[in-house]
Amino acid sequence: MVEEIRKKLHELSEEDYKTFNQKLLPGVEHVLGVRLPAMRKLAKEVAKGDFRSYLDEAAEKIGADSIHEEIMLQGLVLGYAKMDREERTEYLEEFVPKITNWAVCDSCVNSYKFMQKDPDYWFDYLKKYQK
Repeated sequence: MVEEIRKKLHELSEEDYKTFNQKLLPGVEHVLGVRLPAMRKLAKEVAKGDFRSYLDEAAEKIGADSIHEEIMLQGLVLGYAKMDREERTEYLEEFVPKITNWAVCDSCVNSYKFMQKDPDYWFDYLKKYQK
């Protein structure tokens, strides 16, 4: 499934946006240049389908040094998919170490509306990342 998604990301990439985005992401080597609205749309599609298979495969195949958009997509799917708190926590444990730049952090966290439903739990959860 990750390979399928990778192909879609390549199809959605724009060379001029890649050049622009690279200037905003110093130190990030692998950028395709996919605009955020397209990323969000793709993430919502994945989240409505077999998102568990995607997230499990992404956990194995997508690392912190992978393509920027692949990492971001994984985080976005985590925000859009419907799952219980315990399952989401497990997926977040695997994903959070891959957040190595402001764009992944800001874009993904912006989609984490689930935190509004249980703010005390998520605030306590996030405290461990404070340092």
